[in-house]
Amino acid sequence: MSRANGCADGAEIARAPAPERQTRQRTGKVGSRFELLAKSLPEARLIGETARTGADLFVLDVEAEFEGQPQAAEELCRRVREQVGPAYPLYYSSFAITRYHRSFPYASFDKHCHGAAPQVYWNAFRWPVGQAVRWTYEDYAALGTPPQRLFPVAGLYSGRGVPYPAPTDVATFAAAAARSGSPGISFWSYEHMNDEMWDAVRAVTTVSEGDSPGREEASMSSLEFQQLSAAHAALAERLSRLEAEVAALKTGVAPARRRTYTVRPGDTLSGIAAGLGMGDWRPLYEANRGVIGPDPGLIRPGQVLTVPQ
Repeated sequence: MSRANGCADGAEIARAPAPERQTRQRTGKVGSRFELLAKSLPEARLIGETARTGADLFVLDVEAEFEGQPQAAEELCRRVREQVGPAYPLYYSSFAITRYHRSFPYASFDKHCHGAAPQVYWNAFRWPVGQAVRWTYEDYAALGTPPQRLFPVAGLYSGRGVPYPAPTDVATFAAAAARSGSPGISFWSYEHMNDEMWDAVRAVTTVSEGDSPGREEASMSSLEFQQLSAAHAALAERLSRLEAEVAALKTGVAPARRRTYTVRPGDTLSGIAAGLGMGDWRPLYEANRGVIGPDPGLIRPGQVLTVPQ
């Protein structure tokens, strides 16, 4: 599961310079109970709209803003369920090390969601990957959440003093989650991963129940890849519009129309720029460096590029 499947509210970066201490840095404002209740209805409506457009599942990104706010958590979940129904796959993503966030209303989200996607960002915690994974499962077990309902998320990003994790740690994370009994894992996020992180994910072998160790998945045909890329691009673009609508609801300012281009097989930045009437490809690259990565010569089908104004 990832933000591409749908994610409410803003992202956060967890930091813990030492195992004894964990602090947090938010990119947004932590709202009061009344602010949270006021915005829960429009957000629930947007989630319902996302589900109706064909999203397979939705992940609620709920963190510091809900600490000490069980009523707001219940209200959000109730309104979301009114929009999507009782059987729609709904998950929540929050703190991995729950012992440091005891006031968070885990029980409320656990009651309304099919599972949790704890953010096991050991590179941000500055912890060994083994310890971060072990404490995550221990803490959620103490809350009564079994590993079969956990889909841990690794942080494959860098920035603000947080380094990319080592590829070997990514493999260790995947293996530890499988041994612990989780049916799946996820990574945050495809928008921030460099080539080394993509290779690390590619190297992860997930053995499903009934599979033989070492069994490889069937290869994907060119047509299937193009269809998957197109579907992924459409969902990413839809999510971007929904996030802009949520931001507009919070600020009261209508979002500006954003012009985008979805990369197709065989595209190059220079070719895309020429087709858009741009005399130079470099402004297009600079506007999308976070999506493309460090190599402007390597773009992938399905990536959604923002066309600079």
